[in-house]
Amino acid sequence: MKVHKVLYITNVWSTGGTESFLTKISCAMQKRGYQCTVLVFGNFCDNHFSRRLRDNGVKICVVKRVNSKKDYLHGLFRLSKKIREIKPDCIHINLDVFVTMLWTILHNKKVVLDQCQ
Repeated sequence: MKVHKVLYITNVWSTGGTESFLTKISCAMQKRGYQCTVLVFGNFCDNHFSRRLRDNGVKICVVKRVNSKKDYLHGLFRLSKKIREIKPDCIHINLDVFVTMLWTILHNKKVVLDQCQ
């Protein structure tokens, strides 16, 4: 039986509601047999949420970026490369609509858009 890979992408990881939500959902999906990865596109703070993810077997990847336009574009290319490496079956994106549409076109994956921010 094939294990489905789910990739959760967010642009921040500290101690807020997005982190709490992604921790709960990815740990629950991992327990149900999915292979989950949380990819942070931006700033990452190792905290109780990230420790809980690791304790439950959820992988964490970080693609750092600086807030300059040049680095943002370079970061998008690094993010795209990381997505190709992970090869997810489904991507849950907590980013802006432009980035979501871009990934849908470039990666031909099922995408869930979450506008919590």
